[in-house]
Amino acid sequence: MPFNFFHVLNKFQFPFHHLDLLFLRLIINNSFPFYQIHLKIILSIIFFSQLHILITFVILFMSLYITHNSYLLFIYCVSFYTYTLLISFLSLFNLIFFLLWFVIC
Repeated sequence: MPFNFFHVLNKFQFPFHHLDLLFLRLIINNSFPFYQIHLKIILSIIFFSQLHILITFVILFMSLYITHNSYLLFIYCVSFYTYTLLISFLSLFNLIFFLLWFVIC
């Protein structure tokens, strides 16, 4: 059985990658025949930049948890979920914008 990258990511259930995973899965499975290369590049940049930020958040969370700083941990949790909501909306907006831009041009 071939290695399934998305199956591994879905097991971790990243909180704000579901939209990106959906669009990446559609593109990699050739569901978008037009402008496929451009969309792959754009979505890869969006996805991996978010993955990098997620790793940073995990490292910060672990350091706050180890030091038992509950006040900073609360601020971290609030900022993290605010950030994930914002990124989800921005990613969706970017995708719609680029799709329209490539279709029109």
